[in-house]
Amino acid sequence: MPLVDAVAAHLQFFPIVKRGRLEQDFCGPIAAELAEVFGERTVHEQLAVAHGSTLKIDFHIGPPQGDGVGLEVKVPANNGDIQRSLGQVDQYLGRYGPTLIMLIIPDFISEASLALLEDQLRTKSVQTVVKRPNDE
Repeated sequence: MPLVDAVAAHLQFFPIVKRGRLEQDFCGPIAAELAEVFGERTVHEQLAVAHGSTLKIDFHIGPPQGDGVGLEVKVPANNGDIQRSLGQVDQYLGRYGPTLIMLIIPDFISEASLALLEDQLRTKSVQTVVKRPNDE
């Protein structure tokens, strides 16, 4: 199984036991889980997408300067957050292409907004994992 599929599959089943309002509220437990499953030396947090870039992906799984899986965590609260996320995705795709995963925690957006976001990510061929509160 390719690493991107293994990461996505693991995220599907990983329980988020404590909810939050910000991405940072979720990243600690996700980092610990990824490090346990894929190896501490393989999981890198807040890795710059390109040399000299201020845009950083939440997690890079793999060698830091080589190929790997990019994982971006999003907790959108409004349409502006969704639009910013879609803009970032275009930049992430330049580095990760088909090995980019977007983990969406849709606690603060409507189902219609979530459907729009998922549809846009699908057209960009971004693998998406959605973690609703009732999925736990």
